[in-house]
Amino acid sequence: MRSVEDFKDIHKGERCFIIGTGPSLRSTNLTLLNDEITFGVNGLFVGLEYFGIKPRYWGFSDPRTIESYYKQVFLLDTTIFLAVGAREWYLNNISQFEEFNNDPIVLMAIPSPVLVPFSTDLTQGVTCGRTVVYDVCLQVVYYMGFNRVYLVGCDCDYSDFCDTHFYRNPFEDRLAEVAESLQPKRLFAYQNAKEVFESDGREIINCTVGGKLEVFKRETLEEVVGTVR
Repeated sequence: MRSVEDFKDIHKGERCFIIGTGPSLRSTNLTLLNDEITFGVNGLFVGLEYFGIKPRYWGFSDPRTIESYYKQVFLLDTTIFLAVGAREWYLNNISQFEEFNNDPIVLMAIPSPVLVPFSTDLTQGVTCGRTVVYDVCLQVVYYMGFNRVYLVGCDCDYSDFCDTHFYRNPFEDRLAEVAESLQPKRLFAYQNAKEVFESDGREIINCTVGGKLEVFKRETLEEVVGTVR
C-alpha cells in the first residue's frame, strides 16, 4: 500500500496540468496534453473518452461525485487522492472498494481557521479552499515538487447556475448558488497557493479558456505545449 511519503518530490522540477471540469473544456483541445503529466478531478471522468485523455493522477473532494463515479475511476490506471468530503465518504463506505486493486491516498484534513492556509506537507494533511483544484491538486503537486503548474478548465465562474461544468451535473441547480457565495473564500485560497508557489521559485499559470480566475498569470494551452519543459 502506498503512503503519502512516497510522493515527496517525485516530480521535482517538472511541469503538470490540472484539468478542471468547467464549461470551457468544450472549447479546449485536450489532446495537446497527451504527452504531459495530467491531474483529473471529480466528474472529469464523464469526458475522458470524448477528450481522449488519460490523467496520471486524480483528485476527489466532493462526496457526491465520488459516489457517482468511483466504480469507473477506480478501474482506471491512475493514482487517486481523496480529501475533504470525498475522504469522509470513502472511509464510511470502504467495504465497497474491496473489489478494486487501486488503493487511494487518503489525505488528512487540517482544521481550517478563517484564513485558509496552504499545506506544503501532505503528511500533516491538506486544508480546504472550497474547490478540488485547491483542496487536493495544488497541495499535492506542490508536495510532489512540480515547478510549473498549469490550470485548464478551471473556470471559477458560477454566474450561470445551469452551466458550471462541461457536462450536465445532476447537482448543479442545487449547489451552484452556494458555490457562488463561496467565491471570495475560493479566490483567497488561490491567492494563498500563488504566494506559496512563488516564494519557492515555482509558478501556477492559468490556461483556461475564459472564466473568472484572474489570480494567476494567463497563457494559452497552445503557447505552453510549444515551450521547452
